[in-house]
Amino acid sequence: MIKVIPRYFLISLSVLLLILSGCKKEEDPVELPSVVTFLISDVSMTGGTCGGEVLSDGGAPVTARGVCWGPNPGPKADKNKTLDGSGTGQFVSTIGGLAPNTLIYVRAYATNSAGTAYGDEMILKTYTGTVSDIDGNVYNTVTIMGIEIMASDLKVTKFNDGTPIPEVTDNSTWSTLSTPAYCWYENDYTTYGSVYGALYNWFSAADEKLCPAGWRVPDQMNFQALMGFVTGGGDLKAVGYEHWEEPNSGATNSTGFNAYGSGLRNYNSGNFDGLLVRVNWWSRTEDASWSAWVLGVSYNSVGVNNSAVNRKNGFSVRCMKI
Repeated sequence: MIKVIPRYFLISLSVLLLILSGCKKEEDPVELPSVVTFLISDVSMTGGTCGGEVLSDGGAPVTARGVCWGPNPGPKADKNKTLDGSGTGQFVSTIGGLAPNTLIYVRAYATNSAGTAYGDEMILKTYTGTVSDIDGNVYNTVTIMGIEIMASDLKVTKFNDGTPIPEVTDNSTWSTLSTPAYCWYENDYTTYGSVYGALYNWFSAADEKLCPAGWRVPDQMNFQALMGFVTGGGDLKAVGYEHWEEPNSGATNSTGFNAYGSGLRNYNSGNFDGLLVRVNWWSRTEDASWSAWVLGVSYNSVGVNNSAVNRKNGFSVRCMKI
């Protein structure tokens, strides 16, 4: 015996299926992940440390993340890259195997089913070598325009023949000197000098024995050549806000010079000023009877300052290989 399903039941079933299909939630489209690049640190002659953070997976699992790099801007994650796990969150990436004095562009990446997203681009330039002063301080060096120069500010307290450089802490004494002297910012080596180096008057910088043997303080022609090579002060400044006030305009550190806002000591009052705001480096070239040439950069400018100032100021020093 054949059973017949009532017509009204078929209609009700059709209506129910239509209602259920209308209630079905459509899946959100998958987007690219959101990722940021961390600042580069621990630079060496063969690489450095970077990394990033995946802020959002874009609606699908992040299957690969890390940093990628290359010799040109806009590197892709299809060649040189690290693989630093999956998913969201922070990760640390180690870049190695580079040659000394090599410049690369680096950025973080994250991949999901929608594709690969990239963070902001950073620049890494490996160091050329190292040099030590008579106190035993070791400085990384970088090569710019074929000249090897220190990648941090000098902190030596003796001339290279062993003669002590007078440390002058008293403000009034500093402002009257016309002989070599040095100091630490705020007369505090532990907090400032260990990071930002020493401040020297020009009479120290002009002495051929201030730098390690075979090295010397640059002259004005060296500074002018450097200014012609860089696009601005940002090429010299360390990136970020640890050693500079915001906005640290234009900072890329593309030369590897790694300039910090080391501040100064005023020639007139002997007071300290300008930490994280500016830095000036002495040249060994005098100008007038009371002045000498400096090179400087500041936190809120993309320019490079090259001017003649009073020799009694306390400024930073970088030594270059002869």
